Amino acid sequence: APQLLSSSALAFRHCCKVSEMEALSEIEQSLPQLLDLSNQTLSAEGLAQSLQAQPGTTVLSLEGCEGVDANTLAVVESSMGKQLTKLSVARCGDIDPQSLTSLLSSGFPILQTLDIRGCSQLTSSSLAMAVVHRQMKGFSQLQFVTV
Repeated sequence: APQLLSSSALAFRHCCKVSEMEALSEIEQSLPQLLDLSNQTLSAEGLAQSLQAQPGTTVLSLEGCEGVDANTLAVVESSMGKQLTKLSVARCGDIDPQSLTSLLSSGFPILQTLDIRGCSQLTSSSLAMAVVHRQMKGFSQLQFVTV
């Protein structure tokens, strides 16, 4: 089941000018919204449904998911590519370099972090090409997590 980022406690001691509801609303709006679908078997259709159910997602984890390939990444890009800041596809072995390079070059304009740990098919040269294309389009700089 999808999990949202949460906090165990918030304290508003000595905050006499801020109502609790006002503060909570502002905090909630500023937190990244995490959708964690790690370690599942995904189809493009199933993923599309999960993404539609969480429209404000800015951080998506597909770590260790079976079935993550060019089609499922295209679904992610079309559903929320314009809002994602972090994406994990760690240990997703079906991602080919050409598809990922193409998607990173044309989509995910504000993506800042891409976790590709354990994605053995991806090469430094294919990732470098994606970075160059992103820079040419004025997209945000991308940091790769590889270890």
